[in-house]
Amino acid sequence: MNNIDKQISKFIKKGGKRIRLNVFIENLLVSLIVALSISSMASILGLFIPIYNLFEICFIIFTISMSIYIFIYLYKLRPDNKKVALKLDSKGLNERLITSLELINKDDNISNAQKEDTIEVIREIKISKITPFHIKRKNLYSLIAILTVLIIILCIPTTAKNQAREIRKMKKFNKEVIEKIKGEKKDTKGSEELLEDDKLDIVKELDKSIDEIKKSESKIDTEKALNKLEKKLDNIEKNLDSVDSKEKIQNILKKLNLNKEQTSEKLAILNKMAKELSKIDKMKELSEAINSQDEDKIKEALDKLGEDLKNLKDEDKEEISNNLENISANITDENLKGALSSTAASISSGNIDLSKLQNALISLNKDSINADNGDNKNGTGSQNNQSGNGTNGQGNGDGNGIGNGMGNGSGSGNGSGWDTGNKENGEGKLNSGEKVFLPNRGTGADENLKGNISEGGNSQSITTENGVNIAGDSIDYEKIIHEYSNSEIVGLKNKSIPKSLQDLIKKYFEELK
Repeated sequence: MNNIDKQISKFIKKGGKRIRLNVFIENLLVSLIVALSISSMASILGLFIPIYNLFEICFIIFTISMSIYIFIYLYKLRPDNKKVALKLDSKGLNERLITSLELINKDDNISNAQKEDTIEVIREIKISKITPFHIKRKNLYSLIAILTVLIIILCIPTTAKNQAREIRKMKKFNKEVIEKIKGEKKDTKGSEELLEDDKLDIVKELDKSIDEIKKSESKIDTEKALNKLEKKLDNIEKNLDSVDSKEKIQNILKKLNLNKEQTSEKLAILNKMAKELSKIDKMKELSEAINSQDEDKIKEALDKLGEDLKNLKDEDKEEISNNLENISANITDENLKGALSSTAASISSGNIDLSKLQNALISLNKDSINADNGDNKNGTGSQNNQSGNGTNGQGNGDGNGIGNGMGNGSGSGNGSGWDTGNKENGEGKLNSGEKVFLPNRGTGADENLKGNISEGGNSQSITTENGVNIAGDSIDYEKIIHEYSNSEIVGLKNKSIPKSLQDLIKKYFEELK
């Protein structure tokens, strides 16, 4: 290639860069318009249907569109040297470049004369003038318009969007829980404290839990799966003999943090509910009652709210109804969500019914309080320890204990103990002035008694294995009965128990004195 050929090739190459860039930008705008149009259609659909992964879908649409465009550009739209030469010739070169391009590497007189003529012309031309950077305004305006529409659609609040947001949070929560379970599964397989059979049982339950959580469609389903896993692990723990193995199970439960996750979720729902209600003028008192977690205050606030709503104008009722519907869309608890929707509908129709909302709030409030007080073995709270042990282990008795809850339980064992119930078999009541020995928990196990427990209450039985508890106090029997009876009589005022039943319980404790 001689010097003339090199000059012609250099000119075509320089002009080709600018032409190719213009072609790339022009078609890129078209590709962006297509991608944003499809994303806008998906976003419009998201206004009416909960699409929790809308952003991911839009990103995938954008990525696929760009990939397809780049592929098409490289193999079809990108101009080669011949197309570049023709494009440059159209700017007033009268096909000199395309002709000279075909004559490159030819040294005959005619070819050289033709190429020299081309050189003389291109020396007088500034490449930037004949190949300026430009964008079609029509495409640019279309892109701006579609982008504006998409942003507006994304900013419009709807019930479907709120539902999608909650689903996204639920999916994220499930993913985190599954990762924790997988981590514990890995640790369990490598554990030296557990026997192989025990490892297999634990891993099996962890795998089942992972499958259930993956299939869950709401946080309630996830919580059910976690509750089920906790019970299964507790059952496995009961069948273990080794202390180290039991500690391993406890560590798994602790690391998974199951109860804390559920408790914090219930409290978060109540707090969110109270916060949203505080924004509604007529609902501020109910909001304060929910924050207090006092069942009586919640009932009183709802009763007052019901009376206030009856006196409101239709337009005010409709406004409150719409507000409740919006709050419902942001609540993850299915029971409370349904109650809010039902309440909103009843207010809108004029047939005000707050019973479902009351039941849902009280139920959720109880769950959060019970979880806080410790529904599991390590929980804390007001408990009434019952035991049916007589002095020196003589007699087996069934005791009816009344504490924060009312339950029926029985117990047996050897050693000194005390019974506040009515014994059917065994020794009678201790004489006035006698001392009783209150043992500390030595070796043994404590289990939650299942009975008819009233609101917010629970009870425990403590069974010792070695007969005599280690270390304790000797306390006057009458003092115990007197103090216990007084505390229960006073405590009745704060319980939502029918008055007739309160009188019966009060009479029972008065007779004990």
